Amino acid sequence: MGAQPPAGKRRAALLEILAVALQLERDGRHVFLELAKRAKDRRARRMLRRLAAEELEHFGILEETFNEVRGPDTWLTAQEVAARYGKRLLQLAPVKRVRRVRKATDRSMTEHKALALGITSEMESLAFYRKAARIEKDSVYRDLLLDFVAFEEGHLRILETERANLDRITRWARTPRRRR
Repeated sequence: MGAQPPAGKRRAALLEILAVALQLERDGRHVFLELAKRAKDRRARRMLRRLAAEELEHFGILEETFNEVRGPDTWLTAQEVAARYGKRLLQLAPVKRVRRVRKATDRSMTEHKALALGITSEMESLAFYRKAARIEKDSVYRDLLLDFVAFEEGHLRILETERANLDRITRWARTPRRRR
């Protein structure tokens, strides 16, 4: 990023935010891959795999930033930061997220419910990034978090469009045909 990483409590707070963000991106990728397995439409599967690939790219950006802020003299990994600051992370991160990520592997889930899960997941990530951007005082890191707000808004629009398409197809399939 090129910015001078903050020190002291501000550094610890930023590491907390980045640790949560890393977990959100990891979870998001998992959810999208599971949704792709369940999608019946080939175009939808491709779109979900693309979103999963984007989450992996986001993870890489965040991991690089985390390592830069952490610095070479610090031994903490993202998991260790999460363990050390667990209570604060729970305030920042979506609490029900873990249950939803586990639900994504439920084979009996319908395509509609799966898309709703993806939308909820993106809405939670969006809320987190907005909140984190409000908390972060350093403009360079705040701008990075706002970039992630834009990424998540894009994902949300894609998923909502896909849900609307699926709703149209479902309504069409249920419409009785007139006999001539």
